[in-house]
Amino acid sequence: MTAGHGPPVLETIARARSIWDEHGGAIMSQPGIPEHVDELRAAIRSNRALMKRLQVVRCCSRCASEKPGGGCCGATIENWYDHYILVMNLMLGAEIPDERINEESCIFLGPTGCRLMARFHFCINYLCQDIKNSLSQRQLEELCASNGHEIYRGWLLENMLREYLASRANH
Repeated sequence: MTAGHGPPVLETIARARSIWDEHGGAIMSQPGIPEHVDELRAAIRSNRALMKRLQVVRCCSRCASEKPGGGCCGATIENWYDHYILVMNLMLGAEIPDERINEESCIFLGPTGCRLMARFHFCINYLCQDIKNSLSQRQLEELCASNGHEIYRGWLLENMLREYLASRANH
């Protein structure tokens, strides 16, 4: 199998769904987790609104649709995602796709961008030269700060999820 295609990502998706099916209710009843989910959701929405306002979404969509392999959203990116971040997406109410729209692109890439809510830190933080050139220094700083806030909120929730799942593995 070629990189980015076949079992690795599909196995990761299946593992995340299995964890969610078995532990989802208990995870969401843990003290602090619902609040952290809400805070991550708010950070994601705020960051995506900023990206839209700064035309970053348009730039990324154009690149993903015009460049072979989806630009920076190529088929191997999906293999960076582990079951924790996919469970976080289920915690956020996101649908996790298990079929790709374009054979050369990441399985999570849809017609209007990433179909996940919680994303890998690279996918949030990477700014190509085209994006950097399109933004003023102030806009770039604002975007980097917003990206960092989303990554931080995701990190906090991921740590809580990891702690919960580790405690279940010890029982």
